[in-house]
Amino acid sequence: MEELSPWAKSKKWLWKIAIALAVLFAVLVFLIVLGTLLFAPLANDFAMVSHIMWPTIGQYIVVISLFSFGVLGYIAIKRRKTVPVVMASIALIALFGSTGIVTHELQFIKQHGGKASALKALFPSKNPTDRTALEEYTAPNGKTYPIAVFAPENSSKPAPIIMHIHGGSWLMGTFEDFAADDYYFSKQGYLVFDVEYPLSTPSDPTWEDAPAAVSSALAWVGENAGRWNGDTSKIILTGESAGGNLATLVGYAAAAGKAQSGDNVPVPAAIAVDYPAIDPPALKETLKEALEQLIGGAFDDHPERLAAISAETYFSENAPPTFILQPAADTVVVPESVKGFAERAKAAGIDVTLIEFPYGPHAFDIMFADSIANQAWRSLMLNYLHEKGLGPEGSTNS
Repeated sequence: MEELSPWAKSKKWLWKIAIALAVLFAVLVFLIVLGTLLFAPLANDFAMVSHIMWPTIGQYIVVISLFSFGVLGYIAIKRRKTVPVVMASIALIALFGSTGIVTHELQFIKQHGGKASALKALFPSKNPTDRTALEEYTAPNGKTYPIAVFAPENSSKPAPIIMHIHGGSWLMGTFEDFAADDYYFSKQGYLVFDVEYPLSTPSDPTWEDAPAAVSSALAWVGENAGRWNGDTSKIILTGESAGGNLATLVGYAAAAGKAQSGDNVPVPAAIAVDYPAIDPPALKETLKEALEQLIGGAFDDHPERLAAISAETYFSENAPPTFILQPAADTVVVPESVKGFAERAKAAGIDVTLIEFPYGPHAFDIMFADSIANQAWRSLMLNYLHEKGLGPEGSTNS
């Protein structure tokens, strides 16, 4: 038998590796598709793991499914034996299933007024984070905290204002974690401020200091936005997770005339949050350690502190219209807590729009720049603001 050349040997091993990967990918995607289609997002761990992948890496799952079907389909045609045909069939189901699920989430976004592209998610663009300025404000605790400013370019008309509060379980995070989104919204014509606030530690609970600081930051924005031609009649508070809690808490308190830092706090025109820790009493299991650190002890020992960090305490007919985006497979801020809050807020006369995204985990929109989830948050929020008349003057959400 003629000995194979080194190149031929390499090709043979590469083909074996390709087949092994194709089989592995086909089986994995097949199982993920089954877990997504057969179970509710939080029915069990298998279902949860299956649902969390689509808004973040769904486009890549489709690509590897296509690779698997290409390799296994070729072998099935060439060999025409049972095992290769079965594996090719599994790969085909995986390809159709993954493509169908990604198509479904894209259609879901479109149906709710947003827009997203799987191609953009597959080949993300560079997301700049350049800010215009870095300012400081003084909180009621006497300490200063940074405010990053992202101003729209060449804006001759007053710009609507976005004030963003970062998440991180009230104990970590910085405005720099969200600078790409801040920069993006400034390019859409918004004057964006991203604020930091006191973070809790085991020896320093900030259940009182954090909302008061954010309230002071809002007052600072109201007093200083004119330096960048900001329209203070169009202030939108935004945030995610713990930041969503603070945005809603501070916005509702200001509207109820109970601002945590005084009387000069402007009432925001709207609030837009995603997966917000908006109902702390309902999160005693999933955010137990973070909440107990925030309030400085056990829940039963400090019911008044738990109430103080709950936006429901400040329900009023003057509360700003509120937009919420909630992923279905969130195991931190469980969807039922957000849905329950929204129902109670509506019953209290507050204008609440809740979009329950059918896939995705907690923090699903910030894991990867330009992911389908990231595009969903950006475009759905912009669509909501335009519908409320809070877009830049003369702009459209096209």
